[in-house]
Amino acid sequence: MFKQFSMKRNPIYERCPSCSQPNTLHRSRARSLKENIIKKFTFFKLYRCKNCGWRGYISTLKFTKTNFRYFLFYIGLVLLVILIVRKVLEIVVR
Repeated sequence: MFKQFSMKRNPIYERCPSCSQPNTLHRSRARSLKENIIKKFTFFKLYRCKNCGWRGYISTLKFTKTNFRYFLFYIGLVLLVILIVRKVLEIVVR
């Protein structure tokens, strides 16, 4: 019924932002405290191009219309469950 709901992506198989060559990106190590913090606490990871030497951050999340629809569906479902639980608790407390 539902297609696979995946928001993660692997940038290794994408084109380099600088030279536009496909399949040349690989993960790069963090060199400073700032890079370590960004790498550990965000969805941005460091990548380097084997072809041109470009080094920078690329998001590991992919937002599409389908993903956004699923996200809204799940948020709506959670809100509906919260409202139902709230009403049931009001009835039980009386």
